[in-house]
Amino acid sequence: MNQEELKLLSEYLSTQKLMSLATSDGKGNLWSATVYFYHDSGFNLYFMSAPDTLHSQFIAVNKRASFTICDTHQDEVSEKIGIQGAGECVHVNDETECKEIIENWNRKFTKKPAPSWESMKGNSLFYKISPKRIKFFNTSKFETRFKEVTF
Repeated sequence: MNQEELKLLSEYLSTQKLMSLATSDGKGNLWSATVYFYHDSGFNLYFMSAPDTLHSQFIAVNKRASFTICDTHQDEVSEKIGIQGAGECVHVNDETECKEIIENWNRKFTKKPAPSWESMKGNSLFYKISPKRIKFFNTSKFETRFKEVTF
């Protein structure tokens, strides 16, 4: 992707709140979940989840995850826009990083702010996906079906 396409990708991510996350325990057991997310300038994706959820348990043993993001208001005949991707997902428990995540989270999600670091008692609810590959579908902007970027 060129710089203009990366800018379109970032702008699109900024308009979306929900991501479908797919995880595996590495033994053939799969699980998917829908989570709220935000992204940073490096296209890392952050979400909040309790450690006892099945997808969080799977992430603890297998960091590989895939994701999709799309505007659910699209109909079957309109222009298509969305993202497919895969990368490494890790639990974030560093105090400084978590405080930055909380600040960014609260900027995007004003109706349901993140709990404070202090209230989590050092047991963070945050996860970070570092994408290795993203396919960005945007039929109104791209001559080809999608553009792809690898990290």
